Amino acid sequence: MPAYIDFELQNVDGIIERLAQLAPAAADQGVEAADEYFLGVLYKEIPPYSYVSRAEAYPGISFVDHNGKEHIGYSSQAQWNVVQMLRAQGKIPYERRADGVQSAWHIEGTGRESTIWNSDPAATWVYSENQANLNRLIGWKKVSTLIDQYADRIATAFTRGVNKAIDSLGLG
Repeated sequence: MPAYIDFELQNVDGIIERLAQLAPAAADQGVEAADEYFLGVLYKEIPPYSYVSRAEAYPGISFVDHNGKEHIGYSSQAQWNVVQMLRAQGKIPYERRADGVQSAWHIEGTGRESTIWNSDPAATWVYSENQANLNRLIGWKKVSTLIDQYADRIATAFTRGVNKAIDSLGLG
Protein backbone atom coordinates (compact mmCIF):
# COMPACT_ATOMS: atom_id res chain seq x y z
CA MET A 1 0.00 0.00 0.00
CA PRO A 2 1.47 3.41 -1.00
CA ALA A 3 2.56 5.76 1.76
CA TYR A 4 1.25 9.31 1.81
CA ILE A 5 2.99 12.19 3.43
CA ASP A 6 0.91 15.11 4.52
CA PHE A 7 2.58 18.50 4.94
CA GLU A 8 1.67 22.16 5.09
CA LEU A 9 3.62 25.01 3.51
CA GLN A 10 4.01 28.08 5.64
CA ASN A 11 5.11 31.55 4.52
CA VAL A 12 4.55 30.60 0.87
CA ASP A 13 3.68 34.18 -0.02
CA GLY A 14 7.10 35.40 1.15
CA ILE A 15 8.91 32.71 -0.86
CA ILE A 16 6.86 33.44 -3.99
CA GLU A 17 7.55 37.15 -3.58
CA ARG A 18 11.32 36.54 -3.29
CA LEU A 19 11.28 34.18 -6.30
CA ALA A 20 9.49 36.85 -8.35
CA GLN A 21 12.28 39.29 -7.45
CA LEU A 22 14.96 36.77 -8.35
CA ALA A 23 14.81 36.88 -12.15
CA PRO A 24 15.31 40.64 -12.59
CA ALA A 25 17.70 40.95 -9.64
CA ALA A 26 19.76 37.98 -10.81
CA ALA A 27 19.92 39.24 -14.39
CA ASP A 28 20.88 42.74 -13.25
CA GLN A 29 23.63 41.58 -10.91
CA GLY A 30 24.86 39.05 -13.46
CA VAL A 31 25.13 41.71 -16.16
CA GLU A 32 26.82 44.15 -13.78
CA ALA A 33 29.41 41.56 -12.78
CA ALA A 34 30.06 40.64 -16.42
CA ASP A 35 30.31 44.35 -17.37
CA GLU A 36 32.87 45.02 -14.62
CA TYR A 37 34.92 42.01 -15.66
CA PHE A 38 34.91 42.93 -19.36
CA LEU A 39 35.73 46.56 -18.58
CA GLY A 40 38.84 45.27 -16.80
CA VAL A 41 39.72 43.25 -19.91
CA LEU A 42 39.36 46.35 -22.09
CA TYR A 43 41.62 48.35 -19.75
CA LYS A 44 44.38 45.74 -19.70
CA GLU A 45 44.36 44.52 -23.33
CA ILE A 46 46.91 46.89 -24.78
CA PRO A 47 49.52 45.68 -27.25
CA PRO A 48 53.20 46.29 -26.59
CA TYR A 49 54.61 49.35 -28.32
CA SER A 50 55.43 48.84 -31.94
CA TYR A 51 55.76 51.34 -34.74
CA VAL A 52 53.97 50.62 -37.98
CA SER A 53 54.33 53.21 -40.72
CA ARG A 54 51.46 54.22 -42.97
CA ALA A 55 53.45 52.74 -45.85
CA GLU A 56 53.44 49.33 -44.10
CA ALA A 57 49.79 49.59 -43.09
CA TYR A 58 48.48 50.81 -46.45
CA PRO A 59 50.95 49.60 -49.10
CA GLY A 60 48.38 49.66 -51.91
CA ILE A 61 47.59 53.36 -51.46
CA SER A 62 49.88 56.08 -52.74
CA PHE A 63 50.10 59.32 -54.67
CA VAL A 64 52.91 61.21 -56.37
CA ASP A 65 53.35 64.82 -55.25
CA HIS A 66 54.20 67.80 -57.49
CA ASN A 67 57.93 67.11 -56.95
CA GLY A 68 57.57 63.56 -58.24
CA LYS A 69 57.95 61.97 -54.81
CA GLU A 70 55.71 58.98 -54.08
CA HIS A 71 53.95 59.01 -50.69
CA ILE A 72 52.90 55.46 -49.82
CA GLY A 73 50.06 55.16 -47.33
CA TYR A 74 48.31 58.36 -48.37
CA SER A 75 45.62 58.57 -51.02
CA SER A 76 46.12 62.19 -52.09
CA GLN A 77 48.18 65.34 -51.67
CA ALA A 78 45.25 66.85 -49.73
CA GLN A 79 45.23 63.96 -47.23
CA TRP A 80 49.00 64.17 -46.78
CA ASN A 81 48.81 67.97 -46.29
CA VAL A 82 46.08 67.70 -43.65
CA VAL A 83 47.96 65.01 -41.69
CA GLN A 84 51.19 67.03 -41.78
CA MET A 85 49.39 70.23 -40.74
CA LEU A 86 47.67 68.50 -37.80
CA ARG A 87 50.99 66.98 -36.71
CA ALA A 88 52.66 70.41 -36.86
CA GLN A 89 49.85 71.85 -34.68
CA GLY A 90 50.32 69.02 -32.18
CA LYS A 91 46.82 67.67 -32.82
CA ILE A 92 48.25 64.34 -34.00
CA PRO A 93 51.36 63.38 -32.04
CA TYR A 94 53.85 61.95 -34.49
CA GLU A 95 53.83 58.57 -32.80
CA ARG A 96 50.37 58.60 -31.21
CA ARG A 97 49.70 55.70 -28.91
CA ALA A 98 46.08 54.71 -28.53
CA ASP A 99 46.38 54.60 -24.72
CA GLY A 100 43.77 57.36 -24.48
CA VAL A 101 41.37 55.23 -26.50
CA GLN A 102 42.05 52.23 -24.29
CA SER A 103 41.38 54.14 -21.06
CA ALA A 104 38.21 55.85 -22.38
CA TRP A 105 35.92 52.86 -21.75
CA HIS A 106 32.92 53.45 -19.46
CA ILE A 107 29.86 51.63 -18.17
CA GLU A 108 26.72 53.69 -18.46
CA GLY A 109 23.57 52.61 -16.68
CA THR A 110 23.05 49.60 -14.44
CA GLY A 111 22.02 46.00 -14.78
CA ARG A 112 20.27 44.97 -17.95
CA GLU A 113 20.08 48.64 -18.98
CA SER A 114 23.87 49.09 -18.94
CA THR A 115 26.07 49.82 -21.91
CA ILE A 116 29.84 49.63 -22.23
CA TRP A 117 31.04 52.42 -24.50
CA ASN A 118 34.16 54.34 -25.44
CA SER A 119 34.20 58.14 -25.38
CA ASP A 120 37.24 58.53 -27.66
CA PRO A 121 36.26 59.16 -31.30
CA ALA A 122 39.22 57.07 -32.47
CA ALA A 123 37.76 53.94 -30.83
CA THR A 124 35.97 53.03 -34.06
CA TRP A 125 39.30 52.67 -35.86
CA VAL A 126 40.91 50.78 -32.97
CA TYR A 127 38.23 48.38 -31.69
CA SER A 128 35.33 48.02 -34.15
CA GLU A 129 34.77 45.84 -37.18
CA ASN A 130 35.93 48.94 -39.13
CA GLN A 131 39.35 48.66 -37.47
CA ALA A 132 42.12 50.44 -39.35
CA ASN A 133 44.78 48.15 -40.79
CA LEU A 134 47.42 50.21 -38.96
CA ASN A 135 45.86 49.35 -35.59
CA ARG A 136 45.46 45.70 -36.54
CA LEU A 137 49.15 45.47 -37.46
CA ILE A 138 50.15 47.12 -34.18
CA GLY A 139 48.21 44.43 -32.32
CA TRP A 140 44.94 46.03 -31.19
CA LYS A 141 42.13 43.49 -30.94
CA LYS A 142 38.57 44.13 -32.00
CA VAL A 143 35.92 44.03 -29.27
CA SER A 144 34.33 41.02 -30.98
CA THR A 145 37.67 39.17 -30.77
CA LEU A 146 38.03 40.03 -27.07
CA ILE A 147 34.49 38.82 -26.35
CA ASP A 148 35.23 35.51 -28.09
CA GLN A 149 38.58 35.20 -26.30
CA TYR A 150 37.12 35.90 -22.84
CA ALA A 151 33.63 34.38 -23.27
CA ASP A 152 34.12 31.69 -20.60
CA ARG A 153 35.41 34.19 -18.04
CA ILE A 154 32.63 36.66 -18.83
CA ALA A 155 30.10 33.85 -18.28
CA THR A 156 31.79 32.98 -14.97
CA ALA A 157 31.55 36.61 -13.85
CA PHE A 158 27.87 36.65 -14.84
CA THR A 159 27.26 33.48 -12.80
CA ARG A 160 28.98 35.03 -9.77
CA GLY A 161 26.64 38.02 -10.04
CA VAL A 162 23.57 35.76 -10.28
CA ASN A 163 24.71 33.78 -7.23
CA LYS A 164 25.21 37.05 -5.33
CA ALA A 165 21.62 38.03 -6.15
CA ILE A 166 20.34 34.65 -4.98
CA ASP A 167 22.23 35.00 -1.71
CA SER A 168 21.08 38.59 -1.16
CA LEU A 169 17.44 37.48 -1.49
CA GLY A 170 17.99 34.72 1.06
CA LEU A 171 17.38 31.95 -1.47
CA GLY A 172 20.93 30.55 -1.55
